[in-house]
Amino acid sequence: VNPTGLASNLVIAGLPTVTSVTLAGNAGATYAAYAPTADIKVTGGSYIEGALIGASVKLSSGVAVHYDRSLTRAPDFSSQTGWALTALHRQ
Repeated sequence: VNPTGLASNLVIAGLPTVTSVTLAGNAGATYAAYAPTADIKVTGGSYIEGALIGASVKLSSGVAVHYDRSLTRAPDFSSQTGWALTALHRQ
């Protein structure tokens, strides 16, 4: 789906009406999910190279996310949504 290996080349954007997103599977993928009004849930032992931006993000056991630095050059949705990525928080 994204042979370039750069998350900035596959950005999945959720409309303001999207309140819930579930990503499931037991595979690796390279993308960014941008759904700032949605609660994002990732299950199934997935490995994500990219970013997840949501109202909340819940990762089940076995899920790993690695921030892809190519996203610093990703499209800016803030002019359309009022949201912008300003920091990366790890817990």
